[in-house]
Amino acid sequence: MHPDHDSVEQFICSIPLAYFRFEAHDRYGSSTRYEMDTLFRVFVLKELHGWTHETPLLKYLDSHPGLCERLEFETVPNQSTLWRSWDERFTRDFRQTVQKAARTILIKAQNADVAVPREPDRNLPHRGDDADKSDPNDQVFLTRLGGSPTTSVTLCSPRSR
Repeated sequence: MHPDHDSVEQFICSIPLAYFRFEAHDRYGSSTRYEMDTLFRVFVLKELHGWTHETPLLKYLDSHPGLCERLEFETVPNQSTLWRSWDERFTRDFRQTVQKAARTILIKAQNADVAVPREPDRNLPHRGDDADKSDPNDQVFLTRLGGSPTTSVTLCSPRSR
């Protein structure tokens, strides 16, 4: 997490996504009402909370107008749009990337003593002799996002105390 972020929601609203390449993961070739970067943020939020369906996400968005404003929604997507985005618009790889990003954010936030909405799944290498070795799944995640290990540390490093 960046030192200026005190919540995971604040962080996901400000993740710099300018260099992420979403086109390869967008099964909709034409223009749509909701851009991939915004949907990426919304579905990272869904995964941060561990919601398995779009209904709780929709209720959450409806009850948090300030969050919707930070996500730059003119109108909140309906449940059908959210379902179609996740199940039809996004590729399987992109859905996995969203899940991995949320898990990484949860872990980094928790390590930085930032409140998290749920306990993260921690299956990263243990500290010690293997601490410098990359988890192959982490490298795949970074490659899919078009980033590097340096980028992920910058984006998700714990805030300073």
